[in-house]
Amino acid sequence: MGLYGAEMIRLRLAEAVDPSSSSSKVPTTTIRGFDESFHEQKYPLFMAEIRGIANGSGVDYDEILWLNLREEGRGCSDYTVPPAVGHNEDNRPSDWNRTFLAEVWIDGAFMVGYVYAGELPTGGFGWNTKIVATVDYVEPRDFLLRGGVGRNWVGRALLAAQSLEEALEIARVPHIAGHNYQIFNSTHFFVGEVARNLSVFFEAKGPVFKANEYDLLDIPQRIGPSTVHRTARALAQLGAPEDAKGILDVLWDERDVDGSGRYGIYCPTCTLCTALFDKKRVSIYVAKRLVYELGDWTRPTWFPAAAAANDSLLLVLLQEEGVVLRREEPHHWSQMAAVALVLVFFAAVVFFFVARAASMPGALRDYLFAASPTTRRAVVTLVPIREAPLEEEEEGEGVPN
Repeated sequence: MGLYGAEMIRLRLAEAVDPSSSSSKVPTTTIRGFDESFHEQKYPLFMAEIRGIANGSGVDYDEILWLNLREEGRGCSDYTVPPAVGHNEDNRPSDWNRTFLAEVWIDGAFMVGYVYAGELPTGGFGWNTKIVATVDYVEPRDFLLRGGVGRNWVGRALLAAQSLEEALEIARVPHIAGHNYQIFNSTHFFVGEVARNLSVFFEAKGPVFKANEYDLLDIPQRIGPSTVHRTARALAQLGAPEDAKGILDVLWDERDVDGSGRYGIYCPTCTLCTALFDKKRVSIYVAKRLVYELGDWTRPTWFPAAAAANDSLLLVLLQEEGVVLRREEPHHWSQMAAVALVLVFFAAVVFFFVARAASMPGALRDYLFAASPTTRRAVVTLVPIREAPLEEEEEGEGVPN
């Protein structure tokens, strides 16, 4: 992901530099309060992934770490109406063209995460074959720098959860700040809030709208005007949706409570995408246009060749702007048959070389049959979320809060 996203990472960093500063780099001194040793101890593989992003992109490790901590602040809106959940991913207009969807096989497990270039998946939404998770920014007044976990590390851990119970336990860890969570499988839907070392979760049986505020935990917090207006519009004026289509109607509403479009639930310049989970179907929309569809999130979208499952890196560009991508997943048996045919082919090739090995010069045989070290790598498919820039943001406008 570092190699693929290198240009996007550099653009994100360049846009974050203070124009009045004499330095061409972001102020990474802001990460000094980050408890790096704690994260190394708790999540060593995720810290290794951050170093891998730095190495692959050629960007300084401190700057990649800064990106992963910078996004402790975002917008977003969620509506849970079991068995459907909708999520608006809101952020700075400058993040257009800087995100993608990563489909990953790693350590024998499959996961999909929404990724901001330079960051761990996911600080927005994602799933594996067991659970789905979406997150929304909230802003407690106090932070837990020692012993608190960064949002991106929690999101990455959620993508590795192998049960709903494990995912809920992961989400309850003490946070540096805190977030709203929607965590669910195909039958149970949980909504919760975390603030530092406090947490509360409940199983949603009816409609639940969440923006960027704590309404379950009673703690000091900052609530922005966008959150106040979006919540009032969703709950007081639009009414509760009854199904997935109703969720989209709410999440795509652009009018404010006063009839203007200043604080609409959907922001044309800062809603980067909308993810809709309806039973087991996943649909992702950009600018209200369907760009990604998956029939069953409980099944991997594809299977790597057996020989590459734990020891290769695959980057595939799947979508261009304006292309509607619809996937029809084959049954597992047909996928396994395809893998078997590939294995038979390679076995025949190996047999051919082995049969001729005795007549090969020694150096050539050593080259062809030399053992290679095993390393922890992953098979990754990347789907760019958008390819066309939008208009510049108006002065005074930005990410909803």
